[in-house]
Amino acid sequence: MPKKISITRKREWLQAYEEGRSEAFIARKDHCDTRTVKKGIEEARRERDASLARADLLKEALRAHNQRLLDMTRKILPALVSLSSSQPIPWKVEPASISITIPGSTAQCETWPNPKVLGITLDVETETEWELFHEHIKRDPLWEALNRWKKSLASYIEAGIAMKQKMANLLKAETGYRTMDTPADPPFLDSDSIETLFRPMIEKLVRPGAILRLDDNIVTRPDKGKVKYAPGGTLAYAPGEEEECRTGIITALSKLGKSLEAARVRETFRTTETMAIKARRAAEDTCLLGLVPGRCRVCRRLGI
Repeated sequence: MPKKISITRKREWLQAYEEGRSEAFIARKDHCDTRTVKKGIEEARRERDASLARADLLKEALRAHNQRLLDMTRKILPALVSLSSSQPIPWKVEPASISITIPGSTAQCETWPNPKVLGITLDVETETEWELFHEHIKRDPLWEALNRWKKSLASYIEAGIAMKQKMANLLKAETGYRTMDTPADPPFLDSDSIETLFRPMIEKLVRPGAILRLDDNIVTRPDKGKVKYAPGGTLAYAPGEEEECRTGIITALSKLGKSLEAARVRETFRTTETMAIKARRAAEDTCLLGLVPGRCRVCRRLGI
């Protein structure tokens, strides 16, 4: 039976051959047949090439894996921005539970019996790599920053719901009109009046430098029996009572601006902005690394 040559010896032959030794020289030195040396060199070369190919594949797999994890970080950033005054916030009792879309995330809310946010989910959290991303940096400051931002955003949404409900009650009390979702015999408040007035009210509360004259923008159209918000939107249908209705709306907004609900909106909005900045910085720090540290179950399967 021919003597079995170890892969280690074959590698030594390959190294000697690539350093300039001939197959015949190697065969004489190791007392082997030249054909055996030649075959051994070929086997060692194939084994090395396969090893290098696997290393390249592993390198590419790791690079792609890391890139997908970095993409998770970048996809967090769109949510961590200042909220717009036009951000939809529910306020009606029905339906009691509603899902609202926020840039980069979704909030599940209850409007009755008390305003409550049940949870906020980033859009990126539904992606496959999110769990792996969490495994990589499970002790990173990013998670605490995101939790604080979510908590502050939930407080702002709850405050916004409460303020909208307060607005609806004040408008009804000061005008004596109900808010109607479907056309009815006037007088009544238009169903969109809460949304129309909420946006400039938010802007006035959270942007102290904003020059907003709500009183001047609430105007009457006696020819059409309407009270309107000049930039756009009908507030009420009150034929013959347009001025009285306008005065009632202005009074309601004045009281709303001094309410605890308005103060809570102002406070929670500012806190949310601060928490968003901190969470954004934490996410950007990971982006700047260019590498997501730690490892996950995929890394372990790749042998890392």
